[in-house]
Amino acid sequence: MSRAPPSSLSSPLGTFDIEESIIETYPVVKRIFDKISRCGSIYLKFLNIKTLEIIDIQAFCDNRVCKNPMCQKYRLLKFMKEHMYQIFDIQRDMRKPKAWVFTIPSKKYPLDRKYCMSKLKFLYFLLSKDKHSNFGSNSMFSIHMDIKPGEDSWFLHFHVVSGGITNLHFIRKKWKYMIRYQMAISPKQFSR
Repeated sequence: MSRAPPSSLSSPLGTFDIEESIIETYPVVKRIFDKISRCGSIYLKFLNIKTLEIIDIQAFCDNRVCKNPMCQKYRLLKFMKEHMYQIFDIQRDMRKPKAWVFTIPSKKYPLDRKYCMSKLKFLYFLLSKDKHSNFGSNSMFSIHMDIKPGEDSWFLHFHVVSGGITNLHFIRKKWKYMIRYQMAISPKQFSR
């Protein structure tokens, strides 16, 4: 599997290649792959009941691994609509956002929702200085949970954006897994 450079707020495109054996083995992966391969080639017809005009609208797969430029543009617009308030708050609270990836070793299937939520809550506690004053984020922060599926395991990790982290050494000790620093990306890169 090849990896693209990581990003902070959203997973980058192409973080893994879909191998033919995986597509054939897992029906759900085949359905997703088929949907991506048809992206932008299907049009939906809508009827304006007042004017009786038929409008054709291009349909996109809305999948983060899709390389179709029009789908990427669609995802960027959708992402900005949903997250613009959060981006403005972060930009208002800090001049130079920093990014970290809090990792956890891969786990065997099936996915464990309670485990994922417990890790998210624990990370939120570690970063919340209002719960303790000796460690945590020096500013507002944003946490994004990401799960990467593999052939026989899944990889849970969290992308964190903050103005800085006090006592990162202590947080690393409490987290018990690897924490990587990253350059924060611009909002325009979210769809790629």
